[in-house]
Amino acid sequence: MRLQTATISNQNISAYLLADTYTADADRELTVFVALNQVAGGGDYSVYLTRQLAGAGAAYMVGPITTFTVPAAQTAIAFQSITVEVEDTDVVKVYVKGLAGDTTTPDIITRWFDVTALHSQDVADAVLDEAIGAHTGFLTTLAVAGDQMDLVDAPNATAVGAIQFGLATPADVEALLTLQIDGTLTFGQALAVMVARLAGPTSGGGTATIIFSNPAGTQARITMPITSAFDDRGVPTFSFTGV
Repeated sequence: MRLQTATISNQNISAYLLADTYTADADRELTVFVALNQVAGGGDYSVYLTRQLAGAGAAYMVGPITTFTVPAAQTAIAFQSITVEVEDTDVVKVYVKGLAGDTTTPDIITRWFDVTALHSQDVADAVLDEAIGAHTGFLTTLAVAGDQMDLVDAPNATAVGAIQFGLATPADVEALLTLQIDGTLTFGQALAVMVARLAGPTSGGGTATIIFSNPAGTQARITMPITSAFDDRGVPTFSFTGV
């Protein structure tokens, strides 16, 4: 999910220039994409990040500095960062540097992305929230029933009726699967991605793109680019076809 975008034009990047600043509003896992246009080319271009904890004190360089040797006549280049973990109110800055001739024309686009993984605790919290929100009557009834009725000794019809009141219906299951748990991401979509990542077949090893599919191998769920600039994962894309 893209968090923010910044565009600046006609910059002097002959020395390190601050391209953009991101202030975290929650604990996240971040990546940043920096695109440079109208550069001179034919030399080394560099980028690095700093992280200031809680927005105060020292700004720590997140090394190493990444250097990209750009071919001559190549005037549009980009950097894709590794994943950086931040906490709420941390301040992250990205700096870029070009050649001595890059003093007037370079344009810079900086995009910040949230690539925080969906953890089991997130799923558990979503299920609990749904259970409490959608079945308050059921939970209240059970609390009262525990004081008023012994289901073992009660007549069968009464016992069965009390139990059935708490069972999920198909509509309840559908509501849970379509529950949005992070932005527009639904619980069902999150399950499909987790199953593909943990139990599905993988293809593309040794290439620039790794694909994780559903267990049957009929639908690509996660497409993960491998970026040469940082020798790490790029920003993945997801397919929810059939979910």
